[in-house]
Amino acid sequence: LQTVHPSAATPAADQLRSLVAHSADLIVFVDSCGTITYANELAASLLPSGPLPITIASLFDEASVELLRDTAISAVETVGEWHGEVSVPRLGDEPLHFSLRMRGGRVVDASEDENAPAAPAARTRNELAVISVVGRDITDRKIADAMLVAQATRDALTGLPTRALLLEHLDRTLARARRSGGELPALMFLDLDGFKAVNDGLGHEAGDELLIEVGQRLLDCVRATDVVARFGGDEFVILLENVNDLAIATQIADRILARVAEPVALSCGTGNVGTSIGITLATTPDIEPESLLGEADTAMYRAKQLGKRRHQFYDKELRALAAARAQLRDQISDSITAGQFHVTFTPVAAVDTGELSAFEAGLRWHHPQRGVLGPGEFMDLAREVGVSRDLDRIVIDAAVTHTQRWNLGRDEPRPVWVTLGVQDLLSGELVRVIARAIEAGGVGPGSIGIEIPLATLSKHPAEAERALQSLSFNGVRIAIDDFGSDQFVTSQLQRFHADSVKLDRRMMMSLSKDRDAVGALAAVLAICNSLGLNSVAKGVDRNAELELLQELGCTSVQGKVVSRPMQPARVDGLLNGVAPWAGDNAWPTSERLSSSLTKSQVAERMLRLRTAA
Repeated sequence: LQTVHPSAATPAADQLRSLVAHSADLIVFVDSCGTITYANELAASLLPSGPLPITIASLFDEASVELLRDTAISAVETVGEWHGEVSVPRLGDEPLHFSLRMRGGRVVDASEDENAPAAPAARTRNELAVISVVGRDITDRKIADAMLVAQATRDALTGLPTRALLLEHLDRTLARARRSGGELPALMFLDLDGFKAVNDGLGHEAGDELLIEVGQRLLDCVRATDVVARFGGDEFVILLENVNDLAIATQIADRILARVAEPVALSCGTGNVGTSIGITLATTPDIEPESLLGEADTAMYRAKQLGKRRHQFYDKELRALAAARAQLRDQISDSITAGQFHVTFTPVAAVDTGELSAFEAGLRWHHPQRGVLGPGEFMDLAREVGVSRDLDRIVIDAAVTHTQRWNLGRDEPRPVWVTLGVQDLLSGELVRVIARAIEAGGVGPGSIGIEIPLATLSKHPAEAERALQSLSFNGVRIAIDDFGSDQFVTSQLQRFHADSVKLDRRMMMSLSKDRDAVGALAAVLAICNSLGLNSVAKGVDRNAELELLQELGCTSVQGKVVSRPMQPARVDGLLNGVAPWAGDNAWPTSERLSSSLTKSQVAERMLRLRTAA
């Protein structure tokens, strides 16, 4: 870039000076020593007052001056130009940001031939006669970019870092440890215990208040160098810097457990929650951040399994479990192709007669090395891999095939129940798969039932209603699973087309421990009976529990008191005569006795069924 000699007085030169002086861009000229020789109005307004000469270093902030000194000047010397972004500080206000372009050149004397070609740009500091600096204001764009970054890296509710920002911190911490050989970090993965009860019982606004308070309490419990992040929902992760032994992590975890457990005063009540904490210590700086996060997550789930409201370290046992889980995840797709998944059926018996009234279909993985695995060991893995719908189809096809055979000649079908999870229910495709399977199998209405976890209905009521309505119109029976485990508006049962409920297994487990449990069970069964719903108690293992359920009006039971899950061939045998009430030795029905069976008669009948099964 060439400058016009000050002595040049032409209309064109005057116009050029006016345009430069009043430009919305920042324009300055600098000599080879860095002294500003010209500044337009915008640049002059940003320069500090003081004695002359003024250098370009006085215009920009420290980081920008360092960038110009180390990078820009060298680029102008070698290639003739440089462009980048710099900041200009303002007293008592936010800085301005500019997209800057610098070019090196020489001064043209008025005596030189105007038509002569310009001399090439200087290549060394000594040859640089002038550097032009032109800056375009990009402050608004930088503010907008910062807002987008903040949205991506800061949780909107609590203001805490998000998952992405925490992983960046962790990555830098591990990189620093690799360079310096310093102490390694630890991660804590926290999940709140009892948050759902507050969120559902007091409302989402109360739940938000609780999360904000918990976030602040976590900050109070950690050190200034640690990072507390929210991962969404009621999950938090804490990065502990420089942890050289378990004692530091244990002390912080104990503080968190005690602090979070303190009641929280909310605008509409009091929130009482606890937390389960998984802790892992990095054993090498080469570990991937996501892997370390997975270890902490695994340890947190173990803390949940061991009773909640406690902390659990990731140890050799959990590492072995995680390795085994990863191996299963890698094998699950091929195992479907190899036909290693089989469907079993758990009998459901009527409380008043002891007869088989339904079956619950369940999937088992016959693993060649690990033996028979239940759905709790592989369904989450199947969802991770993306083959859960393939497993759903195996169960649905088996249910349709067997219910067609088991209900031949019966006026009242024995339904086969299939459990669907949240993603399965909300998938319109799977609803269509069920409808097509029922149509292709030619089974009658009421022969197939779908069990929906109560939590699914609570979280996705509108979507669930649409899906269940479609299934109900296709003759599918609807049961709400885990009923009684949480607050639920019973008037919504009809909204979801439910004709049955399956009682939460924990209700049966608490009968011998909680003296109020019998009253709670009686209230739930009274609601079911008043609405004309079939009620199924799961996990009934003792005759005393069966007798109590008879008194309280429960419809059906399943559990050890009836039978463990069985193969379809065993069900065929029971229904075709190999049963304790079949043939001449049949157990007397209520019709034959002209009255209802006694409790002891039903209990004995259940015992004979269990023995035969």
